[in-house]
Amino acid sequence: MARLCWTIPVAFVLGCSSEGGTSPRSDTVAPGQVQDLVATRVTDDSVSLRWTAPGDDEFAGQASVYEIRYGTDALTEAEWEGGTPIERVPTPRAAGLEDRTGQGGLARGRWYFALRSADEELNWSSISNIATADLGDTIPPSAVTDLEVFGFEETNVTLTWTAPGDDGADGLATAYDLRRDQKPITEVGWEEATRVDPPPVPIEAGSSERFTVIGLSEGQRYFFALRAEDDSGNLAALSNLVVATTSRDTIPPATITDLEVTFEGGRNVNLRWTAPGNNGQQGQAARYDLRLDDDPITSDSWEQASPVAGLPPPGITGADESFTVTGLDLDRGYHFAIRTEDEFGNRSDVSNDVAAMTMSLVILTQSSGPRLVDSPDWEPNGSRIVFSGYVGDQRQLLWVHSTGGNAVQITYRPDGVYSPRWSTDGQRLVCIAQRNQFPTVFDEVAVLEAREGAVPVAISPIGRTGLRQSPVWSPDGSQVAYVWGEFSVPLLGKILLLDSSGGEPDTLVAEASHISGLSWAPDGGTIVFASDRDGNYDLWSVPLSGGGPTLLLSTPSFEVRPAHSRDGSEIAYVSDAGGSWDVWAIAATGGEPRQLTQLPDDELSPSWSPSGDAIAFVLTRGGVSDLAITYLR
Repeated sequence: MARLCWTIPVAFVLGCSSEGGTSPRSDTVAPGQVQDLVATRVTDDSVSLRWTAPGDDEFAGQASVYEIRYGTDALTEAEWEGGTPIERVPTPRAAGLEDRTGQGGLARGRWYFALRSADEELNWSSISNIATADLGDTIPPSAVTDLEVFGFEETNVTLTWTAPGDDGADGLATAYDLRRDQKPITEVGWEEATRVDPPPVPIEAGSSERFTVIGLSEGQRYFFALRAEDDSGNLAALSNLVVATTSRDTIPPATITDLEVTFEGGRNVNLRWTAPGNNGQQGQAARYDLRLDDDPITSDSWEQASPVAGLPPPGITGADESFTVTGLDLDRGYHFAIRTEDEFGNRSDVSNDVAAMTMSLVILTQSSGPRLVDSPDWEPNGSRIVFSGYVGDQRQLLWVHSTGGNAVQITYRPDGVYSPRWSTDGQRLVCIAQRNQFPTVFDEVAVLEAREGAVPVAISPIGRTGLRQSPVWSPDGSQVAYVWGEFSVPLLGKILLLDSSGGEPDTLVAEASHISGLSWAPDGGTIVFASDRDGNYDLWSVPLSGGGPTLLLSTPSFEVRPAHSRDGSEIAYVSDAGGSWDVWAIAATGGEPRQLTQLPDDELSPSWSPSGDAIAFVLTRGGVSDLAITYLR
């Protein structure tokens, strides 16, 4: 093979080679250093770059390749490899022409860019100038320098300052981070300080801010500092530090002077008074201390009196306050007094002393003339007793609190309503509603919501003649049992079962007899009723699962109006065994009766309290009927 030789236009020959030989590079001049790299367009996540293309040899010719890198730290020759290569690298244009590229997907903040170029011999230029780009908002709000204490109270400190902006002192900052501590707050200890929640809300830059920090302890020293933040998360430097000491409250609440007894009966006494303030008659106090004793309560005997638990916190100054003291002994005298305390332990003087006498017999209504009160039934939660009574010429449903007060009318039906019974959940009442279609008066089983002004809705078949009486709920509220029969008093009837939503009834007890009252056992298994089916009014029990009635209680006297206790263990009823009508009770499983009332008057229609320690009944004296309660020992 022929030998190859070459020369270059200089004064000496670089070399020649034969087959398989090598030769040195002919070009050792690198492209020139780019010095005008600049970021021309910056968005929230991208940067455009522009520069003048260098040459192949310095600034002549055309380079072959670019390498462009970027990072969040400034790029140097030593740190070049630590930069991130840009994704789109253009091919160099001829020297002196403009080249462009860009990079997207960048996070907010400051970014650094640089490039270098190489010729075909991979001679690399020096790194270009460093171009910088700030993506998004990187300017924090200015630091607050005029934070001041405007005022303070026992648990509050009010601060003022001039609002900074979003960027320095311009615009509207997004949020404040206000912190407090009982030692000086520094940058190092910032995270350890307690954040004030809720924080103040920034207003326009340059405006005067005012904010009250609440919930502090009285007589304590507190340090405060704050920082503002913009919507890009840029946090201002720490403000100046201020300190304040809360004051100590020494003013007690005013003394209560109008404590009074509004009801006394059974094991309960109702009290009423007017709420004082936190400082005298100003503000709102923290707690009450109510006490009772056998003797009058004074400042000297206060510590010997017994505290009463369960009082709610005081209302605002002037609020009408009331509380029922429960669980007292029957037929015993008590004295009561009260003091008020604020959150700092300042106590009022002892109130006026009031006396009360608990009584085993309580009369809840006071009828002024002949008036029929009938069919009381105690609310499942123990709060009220519903009953029927005459309002004008018609019977309506009413209720009264079991601890006393005025009776409240529930129904306003033009025709009569009577025999109410609560559903087990306390949400509804079942009753007998009369419908007068002259010359016939229809008795209908009806259901209504347990609220004032509710309208009874008939659920028994409409238009059927005959009497309907003594409706009672099943324990689950799905059915109603009642007595239906021909017109006679006492009612010669049968016991029917009706779905509580209405429809056609089923017969539980078919053979007609005079029936006086029904009671559905709380376990749902049986219904107890009073009947003269054996010639004398006795108590009978019939199972819901099938089968005929069985005798539960038979005496020479009359037994009527049975009523189960709420736990199903006993059955109260009315008997004339003592010469007048009295309330008696017998275990649900049978046994020896016990007498619950023994008054010279007649006691009728018993209803157990939910707790089983009292019986509501109708007390008839001289032709006047009232609602009464006897508390059992």
